[in-house]
Amino acid sequence: MDSSAPLPARSRQWLDRAARVLVALLPTLATVALYLPKGALMPSRLAVLALLALGVGSVWIRRRLDAPRTAATTIMVFGVMLGFGALSWARFPEPDLAAFSHAAFIAAAALATALTVVRLPMLHVLVAGWAVSAALAAAIGYWEVVTGSHLPGNLPAQKYDDVIPGWNVISSFFDNPNLYGYHCAVVLVLLPLAYQLAQGWLRPGVIVLGVLVSGALYWSSSRMGLVAAVVGLVVWALTRRWSVIVMLLSAVTVGVTALAGWPPGRTIAYHVRQLTENLQWGELTSSGSRLQLIRTGWWMTGESGYLGVGPGHFATWAASPNNPYPSGLVNPHSGVVEVMAEYGLISLATLGVGALAAVLLCVRALARLPMEASAARASAWCSIALVASLPFVSHTHSSWLSQPLTMVHIATITGLLAFVESATRELIRVEN
Repeated sequence: MDSSAPLPARSRQWLDRAARVLVALLPTLATVALYLPKGALMPSRLAVLALLALGVGSVWIRRRLDAPRTAATTIMVFGVMLGFGALSWARFPEPDLAAFSHAAFIAAAALATALTVVRLPMLHVLVAGWAVSAALAAAIGYWEVVTGSHLPGNLPAQKYDDVIPGWNVISSFFDNPNLYGYHCAVVLVLLPLAYQLAQGWLRPGVIVLGVLVSGALYWSSSRMGLVAAVVGLVVWALTRRWSVIVMLLSAVTVGVTALAGWPPGRTIAYHVRQLTENLQWGELTSSGSRLQLIRTGWWMTGESGYLGVGPGHFATWAASPNNPYPSGLVNPHSGVVEVMAEYGLISLATLGVGALAAVLLCVRALARLPMEASAARASAWCSIALVASLPFVSHTHSSWLSQPLTMVHIATITGLLAFVESATRELIRVEN
């Protein structure tokens, strides 16, 4: 049988439906991952492998890539990162295969969406999947707010709930409030795109969801999640003249009320002071310890010849008596530091180049796409917003690469980029 012969229409429909289901499920599977099987049986990983197989199969059957630049950049960026991760096995003993698998599945998820999220229906189910996961997480979050109870995976609750009177910091399905703040930040940056895609009664629903998620972000007390959301929404504000004016007026309002000691400026100023308190190198406060971890990461990067100490080995080196910058913590608490220390400076630089390439792709698309291509233009702006907020959300967990949420977050960015590139290429094809 000729392998290039097209599949029957019914078979193509089933493959497309299967891919849509998997894309829609990914955000929810990542959200509830703490309460699902781990390791090789992790449902989000199984879904990624299935989606990647469908994507590769689709490309093989059609003999065409709809978003070749996105796919090629994804392969290049993560190929370099995984290559340096594998190189560490020859340089340092006891390779951590589990830690390496975290990066491998992030790469697989990113490539899977780069191959499959190239049409508007797939974009719809991706964004809808995040909305469903946000609604589920918010339901648990507000249950925590109202009842003062928490799911068993909330680690801070296990430590403080019976010790500090009135303590009630929510984390929904996640193991700590900061990780839930990460989820909230990603959802809030995606919601303007969801509003653009929604029709009829769904648009008010998107607004209600935005209010609920904003409240949940506040109750999570995740400062870095809040910063990430603000950065992403500031990018969105650049899309309309009126929103730029609103943003400037909001900034003036916050500044004036902060100086006068009135809300909301007073509240925001308090959180800024909390975020920067004792922000001094070597001071083992909450902020100071994290600054010390940057020094630790740079030290071990240099000790490895700037090639990385290997996946999962940050903790080993941080706990070493040779570490000149002890902080009392052994996990990086920063995705940037984690990638640099474990996968090397070249890997971090390659990720930076990939992020820049993503922004340039979106800028070129915005210059070319007509205003009528609203979904593609909104996806381009959303991609830029997610990339801009990425360094901040990477600080919301002690180990960023190990989180299923990170895997789906990165996959969402590449999926949006693939859709933008596909729409732009289709426009060029029509024009020619």
